[in-house]
Amino acid sequence: MTGLDAERLVSLSANGRRGSGYLLTPELILTAGHCVGPKGSEVTARAYARHEGSYDLSEERHTFRVAVRGDEEPDYALLESTADDPFRTARDGPSGEVRLGRLIGEGAVAAQALGFPKSGVQQAGTRQLVTPEDVRGRVLPLTGARREVRRLNLQIRTGSSPLARGASLWSGMSGAALFSGDHLIGVITEDRATIEGRLIALPVSAVFGDDGPAEANACLLAARGGTAPEERVTLAPVWAGGEILKPAYSPLPPRDQWSEADLLESRHGVVPFRGRTQQLRALVDWCEHEDDGGGGQRIRLLTGGSTVGKTRLARELCRTMAGRGWVAGVVDPLHVDFSGVCALPEGRLLVVDDADAHAGQLHVLLAEATERGSRHPLRVLAVAHRGGPWWDAVRRRYEALVDAEDPAPLAPLPEADREDVYRAAYAAFRGWYDESDSNADATVRAGAGAEGATSTDAAAPAATGVPGLDEPDFGSYLLILIQALVDARTLLHKTHSATAGPPTRSRANALLDYALDVERQRWQASAERQRLPHDPVLLERIVAVSGLAWPTARRTGSGRPRRRAGCGSCRTWPTNRSGSRVPSPAGSTRNFPEKATCARSSR
Repeated sequence: MTGLDAERLVSLSANGRRGSGYLLTPELILTAGHCVGPKGSEVTARAYARHEGSYDLSEERHTFRVAVRGDEEPDYALLESTADDPFRTARDGPSGEVRLGRLIGEGAVAAQALGFPKSGVQQAGTRQLVTPEDVRGRVLPLTGARREVRRLNLQIRTGSSPLARGASLWSGMSGAALFSGDHLIGVITEDRATIEGRLIALPVSAVFGDDGPAEANACLLAARGGTAPEERVTLAPVWAGGEILKPAYSPLPPRDQWSEADLLESRHGVVPFRGRTQQLRALVDWCEHEDDGGGGQRIRLLTGGSTVGKTRLARELCRTMAGRGWVAGVVDPLHVDFSGVCALPEGRLLVVDDADAHAGQLHVLLAEATERGSRHPLRVLAVAHRGGPWWDAVRRRYEALVDAEDPAPLAPLPEADREDVYRAAYAAFRGWYDESDSNADATVRAGAGAEGATSTDAAAPAATGVPGLDEPDFGSYLLILIQALVDARTLLHKTHSATAGPPTRSRANALLDYALDVERQRWQASAERQRLPHDPVLLERIVAVSGLAWPTARRTGSGRPRRRAGCGSCRTWPTNRSGSRVPSPAGSTRNFPEKATCARSSR
């Protein structure tokens, strides 16, 4: 889950004190220190949960203990549950990790907090009901900008409580999590009575990360399953205009909306990164190497055949550099304003995926970077199948920024790494199924192949161990992942091959057909839930067409029809201008059918 999740909001009470809190994990709450007692004391928590189509504050009360508490400054506390997953937040499968962010730059950023202030208390007969307040506004980085102060100032635009005698009507809002986009950036600690509509928050960078106490870092890492107490929690940079960069990896969508093909997508990082250590090390060295020839700015081309792992390598590079304090991510192809990121006083790594199809965007980025200049390093990694006229134009125009010679194309995965990739993928898929199987959708539980045909050809009994991966086709990351997915499903669902002897078609084609069958089954189930006509052939054509641009849309520079923006990640069947439903593959994976087709045609 990304962004502020209402079902992680909790109401806290302790010895007459009342406040708000946010579940960082199913058993760990972040709140303001003044809302609770000393370390070791007990706190009662109630969850704000969905009930019969709406949200309500649960009558169930659960006990938490104060595990870590700041002094009066910084004002924060971490509460540990006395029971495993008391609010059953993981009942629908693994819950997404809450992303923590640190504010950088000078531009104001949009922000949101959800809590239970005194102004939200309503009388219903003889009962007092505590209702939440959805506070939205902007964080002003330059207001109170002193390192010693460590405060975030949230200027509210959704209304402010009137002045009242006694306690502030914002009382109870303390402890609420402050989000900017997908990242938790602070915890509300007080309101500023002298400035109307102003709430004060403690930045999470004062609690976690390099500037946070070791005890707080260790507590969160342990709650996430970490075992190295000396490590520090990673905080992603947040700045005005940060939506132009997508993070290295994004959590899977909610359990009832994702498809099994999502498990294969590099952007979700379900499978741990394996192999390509030499190439990753070379790219890290390129990022960190100081070279004044380009004024701290460099661009490099990363090429290779379809499904050999170019994008995954680039994403892992982003993850690695983000862990070293850089601003790193994949450029959103719909954005062309790079003034904000080029002005940041930070090391920056920008990955332009499918750069051959976004050559115009790449030129805009490089033009902004060279015009603005910066003493802080800026690295641009262009990922494409191959170079060509578009790259020749980049080399001519930005000669000072490119390597003297382009690196060699990324070769197919070496045989020595294939077994390691397979084992990591198999363990990841089995672990995911084991954790979420009790509530898995009936469609996901079923075998992928129609009448078992694809499963018969593609699946291998788990008893045979690691299947033979020495065939040339398994130089493809995608095929290895599909083979691991097939084997994990085979063991889980106890489906065995019904035939003996060699398959009727190539093993690679059987694996690709298997994965497409899994995806096909998902969109058919989605259509049935929407009561659309159940015509498999028609639905397959609709899904294929919906992945392309509308007839009036412009074409890309490569002459190919563009995919409709956002279509590949649609989770519902949208409506067209006339109001009738237009099917789109709910739960389908962006670009997955295209990747499977490319993998088949490139062999």
